[in-house]
Amino acid sequence: MVCPPLKILVIATGGIAVVKLPALIRLFRRQGALVRVVLTENAARFVTPLAFEALSDQPVYEDMFARRDSFTHISLRQWADVVLVAPATANIMGKIATGIADDLASTVALGAAGAAVPRYLCPAMNDAMWAAPATQRNVKQLAADGWTILGPGSGELACGDSGPGRMLEPEEIVRQVLGTQDGSPCLGKLVVTAGATRQPIDAVRFISNHSTGRMGVAVAQAALGRFSEVVLIHAFLAVPVPCGVRCREALTAEAMLEAVQDELADAQALVMCAAVADFTPEAVFDGKLKKAGRSSLDIRCVPAPDILKSTRTLRLSRSVRTIGFAMETGSLEEQALGKLEEKGLDGIVANPLNVPGAGFGGDTNMAVYFGRDGAREDWPLMSKGEMAERIVGQLVRLCSGSVQGEG
Repeated sequence: MVCPPLKILVIATGGIAVVKLPALIRLFRRQGALVRVVLTENAARFVTPLAFEALSDQPVYEDMFARRDSFTHISLRQWADVVLVAPATANIMGKIATGIADDLASTVALGAAGAAVPRYLCPAMNDAMWAAPATQRNVKQLAADGWTILGPGSGELACGDSGPGRMLEPEEIVRQVLGTQDGSPCLGKLVVTAGATRQPIDAVRFISNHSTGRMGVAVAQAALGRFSEVVLIHAFLAVPVPCGVRCREALTAEAMLEAVQDELADAQALVMCAAVADFTPEAVFDGKLKKAGRSSLDIRCVPAPDILKSTRTLRLSRSVRTIGFAMETGSLEEQALGKLEEKGLDGIVANPLNVPGAGFGGDTNMAVYFGRDGAREDWPLMSKGEMAERIVGQLVRLCSGSVQGEG
């Protein structure tokens, strides 16, 4: 099933946090949304209307009397599926709360109060302004009028003070807006694996690898709002998991295989980011191995379960769209395409292990994406968050039916 694009009307006001809106618009568009922007005069002093028009690929609205149609403030409200005021300054919140409509932005916002669409405010101001009794009265009134207040966050503010008043980061706004729409998202359940498995040697030692789980966690974060449920099956993680993701711990290859098989029963898609051990000790020693009396230690290892190979038949029988990962040191394309076929994948993300900035541990990655349909995309060095957006984009394309994988 293909989603009709969600139409988001962003009302941007004149706070310094308006500089975050280009990133917010990009994230909404990557999720398939259409975005139109209404700018106040002061907002346009920070970011130009031309920049917003280029980023949104939609007209930008500033002036009540610059006629695109006879009733711009009404047509915009009728167009929107969602109304988002960001940043919501103390000024615009006071206007909406008290019914003042003296420019296009406040008129559209006030009119939206009578529309049956979700409405969000993202406060952004100094901590003293946020704590002011008048602001807090307005917040209560806006909430009573049906506005959802997102934030504010707490931390260092533009003025140098620290405290509540920061506008939420674009990723969190996207998660909360897209994750709370009426009705179910168009796509079903997504399973993501992440982290480094730990194969026990004895009660205190194990065989593992350098994975932090950062890439898998980024994929889970990027998928929020596009899938009805995001399940993160994780081994060891060195990074926090995002809100809104259902987590399931599976520290060993065996436990992860069991968890993946269980979650695939009603899943639409799987992204296999976890760094799963290739080998595991044949036997686990009881208690703690003692060093005393030993000049060496021999540990016999046997192959650990290959999760993608083990679930191949199940995934293909249920048409679970699957993207895997391959970290290689040799011929990247040859080895990646071999795994794509052998493991019944719809796509594979191939990482070069020996390139600085790629692979385990860091905040960046680079890869080549290969699709079963013949697609190939070279992804240069970028943040793992950005790469996660590209992976989810490929997955949405697969799940929407535009590409059909084969066994």
